[in-house]
Amino acid sequence: MEQECKIGGESFKNRDVDRISELPADLLVQLKGILLDFPSRVCLKSLRELHLHRVKFKDAESVCNLFCGCPTLQDLFARRISVIDVTTFTIASASLQRLTIEADFPRRELVEAKIIDVYRTSNENILASLTSAKRLTLDLSPLEIKHPIGKVFYQLVSLELLTYKRKWWNLLSLMLHSSPKLQILKLTDPHLWGKKACGEGWEWEQPKCVPECLLFHLETFIWTRDEWEQADENDVATYILKYARRLKNATFSTKRIISEELEKVEKRREMMLNELASGVRSSNSCQLMFKSESK
Repeated sequence: MEQECKIGGESFKNRDVDRISELPADLLVQLKGILLDFPSRVCLKSLRELHLHRVKFKDAESVCNLFCGCPTLQDLFARRISVIDVTTFTIASASLQRLTIEADFPRRELVEAKIIDVYRTSNENILASLTSAKRLTLDLSPLEIKHPIGKVFYQLVSLELLTYKRKWWNLLSLMLHSSPKLQILKLTDPHLWGKKACGEGWEWEQPKCVPECLLFHLETFIWTRDEWEQADENDVATYILKYARRLKNATFSTKRIISEELEKVEKRREMMLNELASGVRSSNSCQLMFKSESK
């Protein structure tokens, strides 16, 4: 039987962390109905499994200091009852393998959600709890989750997708169709300064119906990529430029160019820009920019 450590009370602060810092690594720690107040980073180096049941955080800094202080955390369960304490609940953990989030509060309260640095999620319906968000950052593969049926992201105005998970382009298509008021779209390669993104072959197909957000609301499109080596990347960009009627700014970024790559990359950049610039654009006022990122 799995061993558990249940902690309740009024509040849980940095000094209280010492009570569990030396517990066995295979111990399940459960925090229930408690205020978490961490002005500095906690130190739970061996903690692998953590359950948060209807806890409240003093501030966003407490959220960051908790998860940043758990470098070996693998399994996280969080049941949220309110976002009055923090409007942004950021979970960033390189070691996390399983993530389950349940929300017991009215979804109209959700402002921003970031699902990032997750190796695998055990809650395939995670998107269903995020449909009222105004801003979303998603690091998910559509092969691991279910897209809400009959539900759309009516309030979503800003979406950032990380572009290295398997079949991420299918999630892009689903989110475009499900977000009729989307104004800002960011596609980001998180491995811009490290290993290349997923090298799996593309199979993206243009949507049969143009998403409503492209026709009436999208104003900003930003795509940060490694070297723009895939032809289908141009197809996606061309499609968005072609149908985004209200687009004001489209920015395409690559990693910083080093001297020995300069000529090769410049030729590819020029070819891409010419192709995009000569393509059909619904918005005549759209400003097209191409730049290289500084490390």
